[in-house]
Amino acid sequence: MRWLFRFILLSVLAFPALSTSMQADPVPTPPLTFANDLPVRLAIQHYTDDSLTVWFVINGEFVPVAPGYHWDTETFGFVWSPDCEQFAFRAAAQDAVQPAVLQVWTAEYGAHVNDTITLVSPDLNERVTQVMWSPSGTSVAYRVSVDDVRQVYSTQLETNDALLLGNDMNPIGWLSDTRFMMYTFQRLDDNTVDRDYYIATISDGGVRVEPVNGEYLNVFPDAARGDRFAAIISGDPDQPNQLNLYALDGTLIRPLVEVWDSVGVFWSPDGSMLTYQHGSERIPMIVDVETGETREVESDPFANYVAGWSNDSRTLFYRFTLFDDPVNQGLALVNLDTGDSKLLIESVPPNSGLYAWSACMPQQEDLF
Repeated sequence: MRWLFRFILLSVLAFPALSTSMQADPVPTPPLTFANDLPVRLAIQHYTDDSLTVWFVINGEFVPVAPGYHWDTETFGFVWSPDCEQFAFRAAAQDAVQPAVLQVWTAEYGAHVNDTITLVSPDLNERVTQVMWSPSGTSVAYRVSVDDVRQVYSTQLETNDALLLGNDMNPIGWLSDTRFMMYTFQRLDDNTVDRDYYIATISDGGVRVEPVNGEYLNVFPDAARGDRFAAIISGDPDQPNQLNLYALDGTLIRPLVEVWDSVGVFWSPDGSMLTYQHGSERIPMIVDVETGETREVESDPFANYVAGWSNDSRTLFYRFTLFDDPVNQGLALVNLDTGDSKLLIESVPPNSGLYAWSACMPQQEDLF
């Protein structure tokens, strides 16, 4: 199957007041049913044999997003802004001569989304990937591939100026609105990759890039505080790796937990917790980064993978397998205070086609 399920999520919002003047789109809406009583903003990328479309689900209704744009068919290049009022996406323009050359666009959430689309990378006629919002939503960073050389750029949205953060670099994520973590890698053999990590600091229109001490398999910046990161270091052969907390100079603050890989590792927006998967069974867990205390999200009947947080750090997003169609993945929300879970996707017909989703919820409100 050409398209693999991808999802991206960040945390996100309470239901807004929306205009009722939604315009019908000639493209048939996806044959999917969603709960319409949850304070979540939801985007759906839907595939059939002859079309790829993107939709918002607003009060149970489908609103088309950027119809006619050439969206990526391999990944869902859609990223919510931290406040869920905007989003960024990767696509080629409707009249693009080279539809495979994807660019970065931003737009405002709502029924009139298509009137607000703005090109963010106008001077970069190259394929872009891995779009990331800065913590306050004033900039977006992204990777550009130029003749097999990977570059990391940041665009300040108020001025639309693009700034090169690193050459021959790969993006990791923001530490703050002015600091961004990146890495380089060199493949030593089929099973070994050597990575070096860096912090780019934006100041007075320029960029200063400095190395990060230490050897890590994966790094996860804490954008809530901006002065530390979590990282996975290699364990013994056939043994779990270790997830630790570090200062920006590479000093170990404290060891946290054993993990097998980086799948499912996400900072809570308040910087107090990390999700991860425990053991060979990949059990979803949470660790308090200050105390080291852990808890299993054991009362959730739907989840098999943590995918993100609400902005108040009280609700988790999960994916879960839809047994009628194991290729597609559903969406559940879990209240950490009570352990209660709710499904956002109510039913999926066997002939629904492939889809991916991106959800955003800034606060819990009356979710449960």
